[in-house]
Amino acid sequence: MLPLYIVTMVTFVKTTPMKFIKIFVMLLVCSMVFMGCPYSAEIALDAEPAVKIDNRLIGTYQKSDTKYIVTKSSDLLYKIVEKSEEEETNYMGFLSKIGEATFLNIYEANASNRQYYFYKVEIVEGGNVELHPLTTNIKETFTTSAELKSFVTKYKDLSFFYDMTETYVKE
Repeated sequence: MLPLYIVTMVTFVKTTPMKFIKIFVMLLVCSMVFMGCPYSAEIALDAEPAVKIDNRLIGTYQKSDTKYIVTKSSDLLYKIVEKSEEEETNYMGFLSKIGEATFLNIYEANASNRQYYFYKVEIVEGGNVELHPLTTNIKETFTTSAELKSFVTKYKDLSFFYDMTETYVKE
């Protein structure tokens, strides 16, 4: 037997389709307005890059209609170019280790005010990469990398500490 709310929704759709469409569009717009970017901070997990690059991450990746080209910038830094039909954006990134977990600290290369975004990195089947962005629900602010790293260390093993996993397919 269908739950009452499904029966009610079906009845609602059958009797007032225009009203349903208006409400649906309003909810869709609200969800898009309130969606956020991954957690960001003006400081990185490590004050200075210290983990050597992982050569398995070097390459070209595809996610939807966007291509990501990851190259070695130095022994500790990656250059990441995001190419879509509309634009090209350059990022720099470096790895941080917290226990067995590897995190990517990434920032836009040409930004006047550096903001770091953080992703737990996992290399999966076929050399593909899964990025787990830190949740947008983090409300704390940190003044040092040590404070931020301590916070991430405390919560890194909890599933709700991350937003939706993003998979990048290696070409």
